[in-house]
Amino acid sequence: MVCRWVLESAADALQAFPGQGQMKPEQAELTLLRREGLQLKGGVEHLKKAAVYFVKGAL
Repeated sequence: MVCRWVLESAADALQAFPGQGQMKPEQAELTLLRREGLQLKGGVEHLKKAAVYFVKGAL
């Protein structure tokens, strides 16, 4: 395990130990995209409910 840490530190000194408040840029982007995806899903569900409400009101 220590050997792996040494190799990671040598390969990418600034981002060798993410998780201490430092995410790699790829991980940060993935987290952002996942969060946006969840927001979009919530918006779609809200629109579906609104569409059902308006269809019922039109009948």
